[in-house]
Amino acid sequence: MTHSDPDMTGFTKTVTDWSLPLTAATFGSELMAAIYTLRWMELALVVLIALDFGYGIADSVGRRGAEFHFSRAGRRTLGKALEYNAFLAAGLVFGAAFEPLGARPEACAAMGLAAALVLEADSISEHFCAVHGLKRRWSVKALLVGWLTRRLGVDLDGADGTNEANGADGDKPTDKDKKR
Repeated sequence: MTHSDPDMTGFTKTVTDWSLPLTAATFGSELMAAIYTLRWMELALVVLIALDFGYGIADSVGRRGAEFHFSRAGRRTLGKALEYNAFLAAGLVFGAAFEPLGARPEACAAMGLAAALVLEADSISEHFCAVHGLKRRWSVKALLVGWLTRRLGVDLDGADGTNEANGADGDKPTDKDKKR
C-alpha cells in the first residue's frame, strides 16, 4: 500500500486523532490520583525551596551586601524546583513500575523527597547559620556518608575528594587532620 491510498490515509488520520485522547483517558485518572497523593510531598518541596531562597537572599544581600539579581536567583530556584520534582516523579514512576512486585509508589516517591531533603538541608542550614552569625558545625551529607561508612564498612570518605591521606580540603594533612 502506498500513502496515496485513501483507506490508509483515513486510517492513519483516525489513529492520530484518537491517540492523544485515548492516552489521556487511560493515564489521566491515574496521574490525577498520583498528584493528589503527592500533594503534601509537593508542599514540602515548595517549603524547602522557599526557605533556601529566603535565607539565600538574606545571606547574600543582607549580610554580605551583594547586589540582588532576580534572574540568577530565579534561575537557581526554578532549577531546584525542577530537579527535586524530577526526584519525586522518578520515585513515583519506579514505584508504579515495581508495584506488581510489592513496591508502593508513594513510598518510592518519599525516597525521592528524602534525596531532595538531603541535598537541600545543607544549603538551608548554611544560609541560616550565616544569617544568624552561627558557626556551622554539621552537614547532613557528611552525617549520611559517615553513617553509610560505618554501616557498610566501606570507606566512602574518598568519594568527595577527602580521606585520611589528604586534609579536609584535599591538601596535605594538617595536625588537626592527623588527630582524627
